[in-house]
Amino acid sequence: MKRNNILIGGVILILLVAGILLYNYFSKELTVGDVLEENYFSKEAAISVQKIKDGKIIPIQISDDKQKGLVKLFEDLKLIKSDERYPVLDADYIIAPKSNYSQKVYVFLDENIIVFSEKTSDSYVIQSKDFTQTIKLLLD
Repeated sequence: MKRNNILIGGVILILLVAGILLYNYFSKELTVGDVLEENYFSKEAAISVQKIKDGKIIPIQISDDKQKGLVKLFEDLKLIKSDERYPVLDADYIIAPKSNYSQKVYVFLDENIIVFSEKTSDSYVIQSKDFTQTIKLLLD
C-alpha cells in the first residue's frame, strides 16, 4: 500500500515537471533572430513592402528612413510561436529584403501575427503592444 502511494506520487511528480517544461518551451518569448538562423534584415538592406488589399498585391514605396524604422522594429520584436495557420494572401503586408525577396514576412495587423515565408506553416504572435500602431505609421 505504501509502495503504491510512492509510485503514484512519483508518476504525478514526473507529469507535473513534464507539463511545466512543455509550457515553458511553448510559451518562450522569441525574437526574429531566434526564429531565423541568420540576420533577416541587415541595417544596410533595402526593403520591399507590398500591401495586400482585396486579394491584390500593391507595391508601396517607402523612404530610406522608414525602411530603417522597419528594420529597427523587427530587430526588437518579441514573438511567441502560435499553432494557428494563416493563409498568406489574407495578410495586410508583405515585407522582404530586396536582396533576398524569398525571405518574406507576412504581417497580419488585426490578428497581431507574422508568418515567415521560409516557415510557411509557422506563425508567431507579436508581443509588442505598439507594433500595429508603429507599422501603420511607417507604411501608411
